Amino acid sequence: MKLVKKYIKLTKRKRVVMFFVIFLILFQTLTHIYDFNFKYKEKDTVKEVMVLSLKKVEDKKVSYLVRYNKNSFILTIYSRSEEKDIDEKYLHFKYADKLKIMGEISIPKKLGNPNEFDYKRYLNSKAIVGNISTYSASKTGEKQGIILFKVIYELKEKVSEKIKNNFNQKEAGLLSSMLYGDSLDMDEEIKNDLASNGLSHIVSVSGTNISYLLMIIAYFFETKEGKKEHPYITIIIVVLFVIFSGMQISVLRAGIMNVAGSIAKIQKKKLKKYTLCIISLICIVIYNPYSIFNVSTIFSYLAVFSIITYNKIIESFFDIKLKKLLKFKYVEKSKLKRGMYVILKYIIKILSLYISVQIFILPVQIYYYGYFSLTQVFSNILLYPLISAIFLIGFLTIIFMFVPFISNILFLAESFLLILFIHFSSILANFEVKLTLPKPNFFLLLLYYVFMVIILNRKKVILIVKRKYVRKAKNIISVILVIYIVINVVVNVYILYFENYVYFFNVEQGNMAFIRYNRKNILVDYGSTRKSLASNTLANFLKLKGITKIDLVIISHMHDDHINGLLDEKNSITIQKIIYALPKEETENFIKVEEIARNKNIAFIEADMYETYEYDGIEIFVLSPRKDKEIVAEDIQNANSLVTAISVNNKRILFMGDATKETEKEILSNIQNIQDVNLKNKIEKHLKNIDILQVAHHGSKTSTKEKFISYVLPKEAVISSKKEKFGHPSKETVDTLKKYSVKIHITEKEGAVRFKLK
Repeated sequence: MKLVKKYIKLTKRKRVVMFFVIFLILFQTLTHIYDFNFKYKEKDTVKEVMVLSLKKVEDKKVSYLVRYNKNSFILTIYSRSEEKDIDEKYLHFKYADKLKIMGEISIPKKLGNPNEFDYKRYLNSKAIVGNISTYSASKTGEKQGIILFKVIYELKEKVSEKIKNNFNQKEAGLLSSMLYGDSLDMDEEIKNDLASNGLSHIVSVSGTNISYLLMIIAYFFETKEGKKEHPYITIIIVVLFVIFSGMQISVLRAGIMNVAGSIAKIQKKKLKKYTLCIISLICIVIYNPYSIFNVSTIFSYLAVFSIITYNKIIESFFDIKLKKLLKFKYVEKSKLKRGMYVILKYIIKILSLYISVQIFILPVQIYYYGYFSLTQVFSNILLYPLISAIFLIGFLTIIFMFVPFISNILFLAESFLLILFIHFSSILANFEVKLTLPKPNFFLLLLYYVFMVIILNRKKVILIVKRKYVRKAKNIISVILVIYIVINVVVNVYILYFENYVYFFNVEQGNMAFIRYNRKNILVDYGSTRKSLASNTLANFLKLKGITKIDLVIISHMHDDHINGLLDEKNSITIQKIIYALPKEETENFIKVEEIARNKNIAFIEADMYETYEYDGIEIFVLSPRKDKEIVAEDIQNANSLVTAISVNNKRILFMGDATKETEKEILSNIQNIQDVNLKNKIEKHLKNIDILQVAHHGSKTSTKEKFISYVLPKEAVISSKKEKFGHPSKETVDTLKKYSVKIHITEKEGAVRFKLK
């Protein structure tokens, strides 16, 4: 009823505006749902696109943001040969270039792994439908792009070229990233240092950039009477900069807020910052409703709301304490105290800003990244003056870039500041203290923000309650808050110390399983035919669970689809031990894995048949192969896969790797020939009536023969495969398993398969 009364009180004009905004959002939402999910099909052929911007350059490929059929796509041009780098001619396409290609559309799909990065949603949040892949492209002319965009992008190219010519590679990459968000040439080492120091936000172009730019512009328009408001100039500068920086969400948000504020000033009105935030959010949602799923959007709005809400309160609190500490009325009489006050006041200002941002940002940071850097407080305080100087001198450098002598002085000054920043950032990164935490439950995360809203509006909440119940209301809020904290602690403690499970991940055509029991972590195989899929899947999973190390990696054999996660250069997971079956021929992959183990001080152990490894309730029993005798087969590496039976409390799991029918025959034959009764009983205990079977060779017909299945009699079986790749699993294998009433799980269909270990 209250909402209805409020709506009636609105003027007719406001009701029309409100209705129009709601209609626009609904219309855009339906349009984007159609464009992103139904308009295009997998493997649709594309013959012509228009270039919007360059996205990424690598040795074997180059990516562009392009327009096709009124929608945006990522066009990736691949080198035709694995041995050759991408042709130089593909690196210089510009905005509005019309390209003739023969490409295929691919729409990203979720694999169903825990904490999986949703690449499709990420693209959609940037108003991109999907990917187009091709091996060749040729410019056939120019399409009619927006003239203003053409002029600005040409200027941007000249600015970037000037920066590259006057700074070394590391400095140039950092400067262009900081000033206008061009991270194409950003050095990976610097990027990692910034992440370690909690300073990644400085290379994410946002309202900070606009603030520094407007500060400089305002200085040039300052008169003897003082600073004057120039809303028209502000609007022009902001719009040009938003386009110049590639219209990224965070700068778009700040740009809309500044433009809306300037328009209000022209009309001699003043809008609250909350109102400006809401206006910008509505505009962004109308532009692309999926932008609400963008991490930059979430962080940007949470940060600005947090600053608006808390910054002044926190700064005032610290300022009062500081004045009491220094006995403020005597500060003016003492130069030492005056100096201390100025320094501490500055620290308070930075600290207050940092704390206010963290109130809203921290839970989401843990949700997305799984950790919190304890050193970032000091990094932000210590490096903030340097960062401010880099922004100010940097924008002055761009403004006077083509003015002789002045530009040279600015280039030298900026270079010196960048060198200092890179050096100090690198030093601080070495002292990083990272707190790894499990990913918070979405419900608990939502509850956190509900509590924050209640706490912010506690006076209003209390006013709703009758006077005699005020104390009870306060107590109830306090009790609920305590219960929430306790629930959070209990959930995190359970995940970190008491949760036990086994996961078989969907790595398409590949193998990867993870066992967690009594805080011990065991990984069985670590690869996929798709590059980086296994390493990214595992990294995301470990973030979810707050796990920082793996006690043991079992490698069945040295094929890419079982080990390329280990070979991934981005792999930074701590591994203590690797066991493997020595290939009879030392392959290139074996040499690489051995080198990684040596460089990272990982114990690298060759397993032998009937050996046992124990880890706090986890028993690993090797069934094949023998060290001194290879299994003779046409496919020698697969036949000699490491076959392990793992017993964990109430579950017995058999991992077959890519074992073949010859492997199965050898295992059964060895049992018959054993004279040692105890050993024979031990083997049968591990091998008969097992709970879970990891089906050999991705369900290929080369293994999982009836004789073997009739002996092991698994209750459930997991097949890790991708049908499109090699046609796995075969009908023959599936029929054999069904004959013995085995419950079949195929990762391609189900995603990651989880079994609880009590």
